[in-house]
Amino acid sequence: MASPNPKPLHIAICGGGIGGVVLAIGLLPYSPTITFTIYEAASAFGEIGAGLGFGNNSHKAIQLISPALWERYKTRATFNGWDSKATTWFDFQVGEKGPNEGKSIIEVFMDNMETQSTVHRAHFLEELVSFLPEGVAVMGKRVVGLEQPAGEEDRVLISFADGTTATADAVVGCDGIRSACRAFVVGTDSPALRPRFTNKYAYRGLSPMDKAVEVLGEEKARNRQMYLGHNGHILTFPVAKGNMLNIVAFHGTKTEDEEWEGEWVKPDQKEALTRDFADWGDRALAVLKV
Repeated sequence: MASPNPKPLHIAICGGGIGGVVLAIGLLPYSPTITFTIYEAASAFGEIGAGLGFGNNSHKAIQLISPALWERYKTRATFNGWDSKATTWFDFQVGEKGPNEGKSIIEVFMDNMETQSTVHRAHFLEELVSFLPEGVAVMGKRVVGLEQPAGEEDRVLISFADGTTATADAVVGCDGIRSACRAFVVGTDSPALRPRFTNKYAYRGLSPMDKAVEVLGEEKARNRQMYLGHNGHILTFPVAKGNMLNIVAFHGTKTEDEEWEGEWVKPDQKEALTRDFADWGDRALAVLKV
């Protein structure tokens, strides 16, 4: 027979980004049977990056996790700006210089407007954090190791970079690509522990929508666009309720055996951007100059 008063299960969520906080929101209805603590390495909640795209499955997942969160998400979400483009996923066109420059390739349609949406990462995290009760997050706690000592009633010991420790009944690693939790699962010698360069990198930025409209025109600025070319593509979509244009330019390396050098995030790469897209057409280059 099940115990009428089961022992509470405490979960440590390592990482306070979007994944970690969404997990926490999903656990809230199960309190006090299931409790949790979020351990975040930074001194405050924050997101790196700008635009974030959600497809239909993501929309359904948000609704299943928390109907209230879905309603709040829609207050931040951005859709295509024109009613005539409400069900357009992306307009694809030729971005390279040449006789086909600017030529429409295909307009991909969706089932309905809410099949795809975009949001500013930081704005979405603000909404997520507002759901959390006081005291469930501990900041400045970078996880550096996990172990499960014998005789500790199956509790996991978590070690932090500041020399402190904590215990939990279960640990969920939401601490990103440099995750310390992954090593505990796959082993310190596993190839799965080491990120591998995909031979593709991205330049990203945000532009005020007024400026984008001035340079690109209303249609191209306010609706999702995809510019295609050899060894690269550029995508744009509105965020922040249409007040900003998110721009991401992807470019591939020329050989498969090239290694990434230096920091993973490099600021002020305008010269490299100009070099990589030198053979692209005027319209695509106008996007990069916005």
